[in-house]
Amino acid sequence: MNETKSARRSFRDLPGPVGLPVLGNLHQVRFARLYLILEGWADRHGPIYRISLGVREQAVVSDPEAIGRMLGKRPHGFRRARPLAASAAHRRLGAGLRAAGQV
Repeated sequence: MNETKSARRSFRDLPGPVGLPVLGNLHQVRFARLYLILEGWADRHGPIYRISLGVREQAVVSDPEAIGRMLGKRPHGFRRARPLAASAAHRRLGAGLRAAGQV
């Protein structure tokens, strides 16, 4: 077995904030402060964690190197969720994804 190969984990194994049935973490999200909320969860749960927005579960990746590797391998497989795209357009951030800490 190759020692550099990491063990596979399931999506359910990822840490994340505790949500409510049906709502998930929606009650904890304020889209005007979304980046601060996600940053706080990354501090608590690590650079890769999961959240539930209603019945949709999402993986959140906050490590710039991991984001770069993912986007480099499959750039067309990623998109912003509609509320994030609308928020980004309102703030004139453009349509691209940005790694935490980038200007």
